[in-house]
Amino acid sequence: MVCWILTFNRPRALNRQIEVFGKDGCDIHVMSNHPLVQIDRHLRPYVHNVVVNTLGDAESTAYTTRSWNAMFLKTFKQHDEAIFVQDDTLITQEALEIVRTQTHQFDLIWGPAGDQFWYMKKLILRQVGFFDERFSTGAFCGDADFLKRVWFQCDQSRLSIVEKHDFGFMHQDIGLSHLIPTDVGHKAIDPTYINQHQECQQKSGNDLWMQYAQELFLNKWGHRLNGTGPLTDHPSPPRWTELFLYPWFTKKYLGYDGLPPWCLPYERTAYMSSVVVSGDTSGAITISAPAALEQL
Repeated sequence: MVCWILTFNRPRALNRQIEVFGKDGCDIHVMSNHPLVQIDRHLRPYVHNVVVNTLGDAESTAYTTRSWNAMFLKTFKQHDEAIFVQDDTLITQEALEIVRTQTHQFDLIWGPAGDQFWYMKKLILRQVGFFDERFSTGAFCGDADFLKRVWFQCDQSRLSIVEKHDFGFMHQDIGLSHLIPTDVGHKAIDPTYINQHQECQQKSGNDLWMQYAQELFLNKWGHRLNGTGPLTDHPSPPRWTELFLYPWFTKKYLGYDGLPPWCLPYERTAYMSSVVVSGDTSGAITISAPAALEQL
């Protein structure tokens, strides 16, 4: 199994993961958003590849959406499935074994909180496209945007989702909600640990990046991410199509000669033909998808 670890200069957390994935026999690849990558000597044989984001900087923040997309490009040229994980997530061999035994049943196994850990088949990328890199101001909203697109555009019987954020829901949980902890105590094994949200706030001196992401999500989907219930309660299509990212990859490795489906008007996708689009303060209105596209 191919496994990509996204790291942010957290050597103890990174090495903890490498040891678990390595002993499990995974094909480990590391992507670092920091120029310094410290891997213990005895663990280096487990690591197939280390990619440093040279577009980043030691002072920059997460840019997780762009990082996940880069991993997709490098993975799905040759492989049909992979695990993606952030370095501070505590993974056990028990969790990996459960995931491995369920891959025949699911195209996506997600959980338990945001983009900290998930298993995914290439089929999902072909159906919904890449992470929306407009959510690259910080580690916020991009994972929810991707998860919502997967939920409404893919075969839900082939999805296992555990999402503990307030916009989240549970669907066919295979046990990740109990096997992967989300508390800071299990994450903060590096003495200088801060999570990505805290880092963005410290380096920017405010939370404008979070407000921007929230407004972007609202403008795209017609509802706010937080405080509005599960994503599954909002079936309306987005107000604009996805970016036409990486056309060379889309053609050669996903098999689309023209625009992929996620770049087409949404009446031509698997979204409901009759949808609810949030209106002004007078309330929601029910209109057909083509009409919605004309008005938005």
